Amino acid sequence: MKNFKEAWEKLYDENKYTMKFPDEPTIRFFGKISKKIELNGKGLDVGSGMGRNCRLMYEFGIDAYGIEISEMAIKRAKEYMKLGNFKAQFILYDGIRIPFEDRYFDYVISHGVLDSMTFENAQTIINEIYRVLKSDGYSCIVVHSDKDSSYGEGKKIEENTFIIKEGFEKDTPQHYFTLDEIKELFGEFEIIDVGLHEDIQVDLNTGNPKKKASFWYIYLRKR
Repeated sequence: MKNFKEAWEKLYDENKYTMKFPDEPTIRFFGKISKKIELNGKGLDVGSGMGRNCRLMYEFGIDAYGIEISEMAIKRAKEYMKLGNFKAQFILYDGIRIPFEDRYFDYVISHGVLDSMTFENAQTIINEIYRVLKSDGYSCIVVHSDKDSSYGEGKKIEENTFIIKEGFEKDTPQHYFTLDEIKELFGEFEIIDVGLHEDIQVDLNTGNPKKKASFWYIYLRKR
């Protein structure tokens, strides 16, 4: 299983990945489930990056954990959390097996990570998420959709997966999920909600759409 660790180490070492604020679909996820249950317990962010969504879990009163394949990402995340006086534990892992026992977490989240690998690798990680999530635990997954305007750019390495040719994620894979793939991947879960979160740039002169970032958000509960 190739996880493109060197490419991600380079991104964080050169400080090109700087997203520091929680993403909207994940904020909405915790808002939604907080209407059903009291938020507490343990939460895991798979591919925690700069720690932005670990910060979110901490602010919701959840014991936050983050795992990363990049040592530099963990270093940056610890610096970020210390700066804001937030608390979380960050752990280096191999990109394959989540280093926690079965049914350990009440929540597992992952934003823009399962799409940064091949479909087969994503299946492996989803099985791991299911394993470490408690029964009746909740999960939020955000991934690129096949409706994104960048679909098809770069070298195709499998169906719906391309190597990014430019930008801050250059030389890493990008998988664009179809709705059928989502149904296949998350069949073991109860899908609470699924939808598209899109950001459309328009041409200032014509008002016509110019570029569209399109993400699936999937809210899940372990049966």
